[in-house]
Amino acid sequence: MSPKEMDIRRLRRLLRETARIAEHASLTGTLEKGSRLAIRQYNAIRQHLENIEAVPESLFPELDEDEDSFDELGVAAKLLENYLEDDPEEAPVPPKEKHRHLEFKFGTGSFEDAGDLRNLRNIGEILRSHLPEILRDHVPPVPPVPPTPPTPPVPPTPPVPATASASPVSPEVQPISQEAAPVPLTPLDEERQQQRATAAAMNTLIERLKDPALSPDERAAIAAEFVRLAQLDQ
Repeated sequence: MSPKEMDIRRLRRLLRETARIAEHASLTGTLEKGSRLAIRQYNAIRQHLENIEAVPESLFPELDEDEDSFDELGVAAKLLENYLEDDPEEAPVPPKEKHRHLEFKFGTGSFEDAGDLRNLRNIGEILRSHLPEILRDHVPPVPPVPPTPPTPPVPPTPPVPATASASPVSPEVQPISQEAAPVPLTPLDEERQQQRATAAAMNTLIERLKDPALSPDERAAIAAEFVRLAQLDQ
């Protein structure tokens, strides 16, 4: 690989990271004070690529530090990176390797992928494709629930013999209830009930992710709730 190709490859990584930061800032509203520095860095990369004749002059316009925001920066960085994408020496990342780099940022409540996770709109597809691995890693198998032992029969009440001197029963006196006391749940039964409830909630979240009308924020919230439920059973 020539020095120019190595240089372009490094600049592509910088553009990919710039687009990721801009997307995160647009979705969360954070890093507002860093937009000027990020745009200044993008303009420097763009100018350097023009100087080494990697891109045609004036094909990608320069961004304005005062007028443009993270939205424009994310689009511009992604377009410039895709223009440089024709790199035969850069092998594609296998799907399993992409899943290995998928991680959840608990502090910000968003997903980040070191491979090809571009935005949160396809999080439902990613979860569905890797659901068996996620369930195997985070959700323990639910053990079979043993049958509940039968309730012992209530012993019959012996009849009271009638006597001549026996006084009539007052209508205000209520007979003693013969119902058996409920069998208390053991800690193991309570844990199994919790596991079944968690599994049912996770299945509900998976069904909701299949809805194409969900917004990126709704998908991010569902994904965060999915991971939280998975941690409860660990």
